[in-house]
Amino acid sequence: MNPPQKSDAALAQECQKGDRRAQYALYERYAGKTMAICTRYAQHQLEAEEMLQTGWIRVFDKIGQYNGGSLEGWLKRVVVTNCINAYQKRKREEEWLTITDDLETKVEGTEAPNPFDTVEIDFLNSLIAQLPQGTRMVFNLFAIEGYSHKEIAAMLQIEESSSRSQLTRARIKLQEKILAHKYPLQR
Repeated sequence: MNPPQKSDAALAQECQKGDRRAQYALYERYAGKTMAICTRYAQHQLEAEEMLQTGWIRVFDKIGQYNGGSLEGWLKRVVVTNCINAYQKRKREEEWLTITDDLETKVEGTEAPNPFDTVEIDFLNSLIAQLPQGTRMVFNLFAIEGYSHKEIAAMLQIEESSSRSQLTRARIKLQEKILAHKYPLQR
């Protein structure tokens, strides 16, 4: 017979004391959910696994800052922040390695209407993964994590208008891909 599971609060307290078993139990409890977050932000599986590992290191480094409330919400916030930091680091590295033209394109009009009623989540996730990195970051933060454009702009160090236009680009690209998938002969 298995012993009863400890509450999140009890696990957090034990983790704050450095208890390795409690850390492992907490990791086991939330590894799947945090990996799903990392997968949404990563360009490939290996990067997602690296984000997961560094995210959990950060969780255990910062567990002393957890002071009650939803432990799951706190964990997700730490992991999302870690993913954003990884994105920004990659972005800085790419800027150092390549010289690129900074082309700002304006997406005119309002948000496009929703051309689909239901889409399987795995299919939608695969389409989201195909979005350009910046567009995917904004889409994930807004549509999945629930951040406002103001919060996204602060996190990614961009203008709010850039966040809005990236979201619009993401929605248009996703709608085009979904329509092309549903109606392949019309294209």
